[in-house]
Amino acid sequence: MGIALVSSLKQQGLTDTVVPVSRLVVFLVIAALLGLIAASWPARRAARLDVLTAIAAQLCAHRGGSHQAEVRARLDEPLSRWQWLVKWLLAIPQYVVLFFLWIASAVPCVPVRVFRQPVGQFTGAAP
Repeated sequence: MGIALVSSLKQQGLTDTVVPVSRLVVFLVIAALLGLIAASWPARRAARLDVLTAIAAQLCAHRGGSHQAEVRARLDEPLSRWQWLVKWLLAIPQYVVLFFLWIASAVPCVPVRVFRQPVGQFTGAAP
């Protein structure tokens, strides 16, 4: 998309394309904060949920009656309520790296997909 945009702007006389890095960083930070805020309510709700009671209720609803289901389980270690937040914070840099890898893998495909021409016509090399 970027190459097509730059080439179409060159045809109209605009040769310099400037993207301020500070604005991109601000948008990235805002998007990350909004994602964390949007995920916090369902995560808190899920953290308060008693899993065994939910399984029992779902089993009873699935059977179509008010039958009691008995589930026995043993919790090996105490769970941390902050563990999910730490895991998400550790995953954010990985998502950023994956995003840039996706862009890097898409760049060679843009001339072929957008212009429907071999890459060699742009570089002068034989395909």
